[in-house]
Amino acid sequence: PLKNDSGISAFDMRGVTFVFNEDGTLYKRFLMLPKFFNLNQVASTQYDVLKNKKIKNVTIKEDGSLIAFMNLPNGDVFAKTQAGFTNEQSVAAMKLFKENEKIRKFVIDAIDRGFTPLFEYVAYDNRIVLKYAGRDLRLIGIRNNKTGEYISAPNTSAEIIYGIATVKTLKEKSLDAIIK
Repeated sequence: PLKNDSGISAFDMRGVTFVFNEDGTLYKRFLMLPKFFNLNQVASTQYDVLKNKKIKNVTIKEDGSLIAFMNLPNGDVFAKTQAGFTNEQSVAAMKLFKENEKIRKFVIDAIDRGFTPLFEYVAYDNRIVLKYAGRDLRLIGIRNNKTGEYISAPNTSAEIIYGIATVKTLKEKSLDAIIK
């Protein structure tokens, strides 16, 4: 479904969702976060390869579930994790979406502008490591569905314009300082 050279690699196949019209034609493609690797995990992420690169952004995704919001041709919005649409995390994220007018407005606006809004779902009953008192959706960033560009939460102005929670980012831009 990608025409010409979109610049999107196989790393974008993780969580990509294609939504079709009832006649079988493509309505939209929604991108989640691209596949990423840990430091020293693969050849391209070896310390010696990365040590002199400029770091643009470090987003702190603590230990919740990645949630993406998308829509159907009729405008209905749905939540999705990398694993699916009907799991506990997707259902809980939809409940928060419906209850929170600020999140709802941001999500719909982002989708209408051609982006996939990406959140971290954290909750006391979705614990991996950290303990949470309640349930929350924290904006990680948005992904341009046409170009693949990722825009981190602080660069979206979502916290200021919409008043929604965002994940934290590190101000430190040195790889050695981040490792330490």
